[in-house]
Amino acid sequence: MTLTTSSTATNATVAAADLVHVPRLWSAQSTLAPLAIAGGSGSTVWEHDGNRYLDFSVTP
Repeated sequence: MTLTTSSTATNATVAAADLVHVPRLWSAQSTLAPLAIAGGSGSTVWEHDGNRYLDFSVTP
């Protein structure tokens, strides 16, 4: 098994690994395109490609 480190990971490589290693137990899951989160702090999360998102569902 080959592991991808965060320094070489991209959204595409994480998504490809997700498809190979995460079982889809029911048919509706096959259409999902999960966000490949690389990290977060407080209410902010970011992807491997550098895009940042504000999580409005975080409560204090």
